Amino acid sequence: MGFYANFPVALAPGMGINAFLSYTIVMAMGFTYTQALFIVLLSGIIFFLLTVTGFRIHVLKSIPTAMKLAITAGIGFFIVVLGLFNTGIIVHGEGTALSLGNL
Repeated sequence: MGFYANFPVALAPGMGINAFLSYTIVMAMGFTYTQALFIVLLSGIIFFLLTVTGFRIHVLKSIPTAMKLAITAGIGFFIVVLGLFNTGIIVHGEGTALSLGNL
């Protein structure tokens, strides 16, 4: 993708699947790496067929704009919470889910 489209940054959002495959599918669920790679192949074929048939566009058009914006905001909030938790600004709370850490 980086050489073909001359835009390697476009691949960055999809790189999270590597960690999901390594840690969740293989390590936590006990699949072999060949089974995990077969899952990737199968999902690629399914997404290709959804794109070629035009079904993917219909699904995307059926999602209301407000929901698209809410999903975007939710993902952004989740990333912020992860960053604040990893830096220690927020920690697991007693009686609450999160509380202020030691600043």
